[in-house]
Amino acid sequence: MKKDILVISSIILLSTLLGLSVLTYGQAWYGDFSSYIMQARSILSGTMNEFLVHNAFTVDHSTLLVGPVAYPWGYPTLLAPAYALYGMKPIYLKLPNIVLFALFLACFFVLLRRRLDLLDSALLTAVAGFSPAFVTFLDQILSDIPFLLFSTLSLLLIDLVVEPNRPRKQLWIWNVILGAAIFWAFFTRTNGILLLPVLAIYQFFNYFQPERDWIALKKNLGLLILPYATFGILAAGALLIFPGGQASYFSHYALLDMAQLSSNLHYYSTLMGDFFAGLPASQAIYYVAVAFFVLGALATFRREYHFVSYIVLSLLLFVTWPEPQGLRFIFPLIPLFLYFSYRGMKWSLTKLSVGYQPLGKGFVYGWWGLIALLFLVSSVQTAYTNLADQRAINGPFDPYSNAMFEFVRQETPAESVIVFFKPRVMQMLTSRDSLLIDRCNLLGQGDYVVINTKRDEKYGQVNPNELPACNPDLASEPVFSNRRFVVYQVLK
Repeated sequence: MKKDILVISSIILLSTLLGLSVLTYGQAWYGDFSSYIMQARSILSGTMNEFLVHNAFTVDHSTLLVGPVAYPWGYPTLLAPAYALYGMKPIYLKLPNIVLFALFLACFFVLLRRRLDLLDSALLTAVAGFSPAFVTFLDQILSDIPFLLFSTLSLLLIDLVVEPNRPRKQLWIWNVILGAAIFWAFFTRTNGILLLPVLAIYQFFNYFQPERDWIALKKNLGLLILPYATFGILAAGALLIFPGGQASYFSHYALLDMAQLSSNLHYYSTLMGDFFAGLPASQAIYYVAVAFFVLGALATFRREYHFVSYIVLSLLLFVTWPEPQGLRFIFPLIPLFLYFSYRGMKWSLTKLSVGYQPLGKGFVYGWWGLIALLFLVSSVQTAYTNLADQRAINGPFDPYSNAMFEFVRQETPAESVIVFFKPRVMQMLTSRDSLLIDRCNLLGQGDYVVINTKRDEKYGQVNPNELPACNPDLASEPVFSNRRFVVYQVLK
């Protein structure tokens, strides 16, 4: 036990130092982060319904989909204390994810130790903890890292509660904690609801079998139901406290057609390869990992129904979701992919003759150890570059963006509607309603049009070179300009 604590503590400490070192003072131009911050701010100020009204205006009147009216309130709730302490300072708002990622590594390590020896568990945890995909993502104010934690924690707790030989008092407590963990996964990302059928499938294969004692099963029925009851009570409480808005997600399904479905199938079949991006021969490494993943899943299927069902249900959801979102969408599946791939390699060793098994074992340890080492070197280089650049401010918090947002705050009426390529960012930083409009003839729906001159129509805005000639409602001369932005008033 002491060795386990020493090993996981060392990995978490090094991973946390890497995470802290890659944080910047700015934030990439993703619109999602601004909605999370505004929701956190509305929790603190008691203006959650007002937030919904303004964000619904943006979502309903923009010409492109910009997101749901509200994201699940779990991540904003976790952000609220940091915002209360530090306000609109992005680097401090990223600190909760550093803590949550450390907790994920601890959960992943415990999950592995229930199946593998110390060296195996340490290698896989190090691969996850040093991965540039995870480490660099800690610089984003997004809900993917919290969901990674609650997803992994729920799978670990399913392990713990579906053990009839445990003392009943422990099982009652663990089942309540499991229901709470699944609730927090759902409260953080809507697809956390998939963990409920995953639990049901695992319970079915472990309890509802002919050789089971049905009297014992009836005796344990309360325990089986307890996680769902806990989840239901917490979800009902959240509905009473927090307003809705997540249902607007379903409007995105209007974009789904057979062509998109086919594209998604191909996209998600190769997406996991991005986890190994940057490694020498990364595609070859990915294909090898996939081959052993299949072997590992088949070899351990009867014990890992919850892992397999979670992967299958998640992929079915992602493939039918019209908008591919990149590697972050499948973060919760990466730990399972690593585990099954590793198990596939270890299973293959059993098929070797006794004389070759030491060589095979050396290959397995060398393979995963080298990946962990290369990940560590890459993450250290990224951290060093970031610190050498003095955590450079980027995105909507750089000086040019600040000057533009200051102009909007000071020189436009409070009731103005601003057309901008990231309308939720505009709303967050200026308290002005904002729209994303990519059609020149509709720019008159706003009072001011703000154009990022480094962007073009591919990013959801009118081509800067076409303004203001493409719409007679725009003033001929901008009311503000700098190297990055130009602002036109709409003449009404």
